[in-house]
Amino acid sequence: MMDEFVLILLIIVLSILIGIISKLLSFMKRFFNKTRGICQKMDSADSYKEYLHWRKALRCHYLSLLPFVTEKNVMHIYPLVFRKQKHVKETKEERKDSIGPLLMPSVLGICTCLICICGMTWAWYSANIQSPAQKMTAAYYEISVESVTDAENHIVTPTDGSYALTAEQTYTIVLKAGGSVKNCGGYCRIENADASAVFYTQTFAPEETLTIQLTPEKSGAYTFISVWGSLPTGVDFITDSGKTSAETTVSLLSEQAETTAAEIHSEENTVYTVKSGDTLSDIAKRYGTTAEKLAAYNGLTDNLNLQVGQVLKIPPKDYELTAVSQESVSEESLSQRPVDVTVQDISSEDSVQTKSES
Repeated sequence: MMDEFVLILLIIVLSILIGIISKLLSFMKRFFNKTRGICQKMDSADSYKEYLHWRKALRCHYLSLLPFVTEKNVMHIYPLVFRKQKHVKETKEERKDSIGPLLMPSVLGICTCLICICGMTWAWYSANIQSPAQKMTAAYYEISVESVTDAENHIVTPTDGSYALTAEQTYTIVLKAGGSVKNCGGYCRIENADASAVFYTQTFAPEETLTIQLTPEKSGAYTFISVWGSLPTGVDFITDSGKTSAETTVSLLSEQAETTAAEIHSEENTVYTVKSGDTLSDIAKRYGTTAEKLAAYNGLTDNLNLQVGQVLKIPPKDYELTAVSQESVSEESLSQRPVDVTVQDISSEDSVQTKSES
């Protein structure tokens, strides 16, 4: 742009100079023709008076070369330049008029004007050239596909910018975002040739990498298009966990429901299954209660009532013993031997006792 401007400026300056030179040449031609005519009339003058007349005309003609001097006011300037002679000789004098001294002021004025014009032009041109160029960079956002691999870790090679994906197969895709926008990001739109199958990724900022699992429902050539901005409202997108946003929401809700149910179960309905070697004191100590509360809460009198596989309910923290339950449960009964029999032993004893009774 600057080179074109300089070229146009040079053409304009050259055109002006050529016009000035042509005008100057035309003026000089007319001037010398008129000067030659006046000189011829001076040489052919019949009397000295006529000679003085034409000499005065010649001097006025020379004075008209001065700036701001015209034929109308030249007679007012003539007495200031040429003094009037007191003694007039009757003989003709040799012409000593020269154009050089008269043209010198005009030449000096023209040179001064040209110097001023050249100086102003150079100053203006230097100021424009020396100003630093301003670099303009437009904001952009782009996503590059680092790799696309199938379930057998085979790399899918792109063809004309698109990837051939087979339906019902899971592909691992690594995407990397780039661009000059640091405070916001975008997302990637994955679609086939006829846009009948479209997938969206979650938003991620430049210099970030996103790994997704994609299982297309249709086979075809899929392209990856980077979009700057936020996802459209209500669009189901693929997260870095390999699930869609809807699946992730359902999974989170189910986890929250399971956690809530477990907390309710652990707070209100905590139970313990008796194992071999357990005693009421050990079980009570494990759950932060006493053996008396545990026995009274489950209707037990001593450790002999415990059986392997028996389910005991853990009393809540605000459970208090009554007078009847305290009398039925004593420290001696709770300090008896631990459970050391198995389910098979209990079943065999029961069968022996049943035979003896019969």
